[in-house]
Amino acid sequence: SLGIDGETLSVPNCSDFGAYIGGGWLEEYAFLQLQPLMNAGNIFDLRIGLEIIPAGQQPRYGHMPFGEFDCVFTDGHRLFIVECKAGAVKQDHVQKLENNLKNYGGIAAKGMLISAFPVTPMLQMRMASSTSIRYVSPEKNTTQNLKNTILC
Repeated sequence: SLGIDGETLSVPNCSDFGAYIGGGWLEEYAFLQLQPLMNAGNIFDLRIGLEIIPAGQQPRYGHMPFGEFDCVFTDGHRLFIVECKAGAVKQDHVQKLENNLKNYGGIAAKGMLISAFPVTPMLQMRMASSTSIRYVSPEKNTTQNLKNTILC
């Protein structure tokens, strides 16, 4: 069971519930906001929880993947990597996204950082000055705003 504000809620007996409540819900929400854009042909190859495994290796049970993207898609020309943060966003989260863009997407790759809570003014300025990352604040996480962010 899960206790919130003095209420006890029954939760499913599944092994990944903790991961879902810890942030998986935001990844799924972002995916569902992006899905209409794929259905309309604005974006392609939309994936959630894409795991990276080095070339030539097979995924093995019990082994961690090399990396994982919360959501990823293309616009037909470049890779977009979406990082979702259900808790506080820190500088190292932005740096990780920038590194993933360079390592996996090349010079034209774009990143979006979607957060459940507003970020600090310093991080807002940091992302606003980036040529590759766009910050999507909680109130802007809608299909139309994501479409405007992608097509800009």
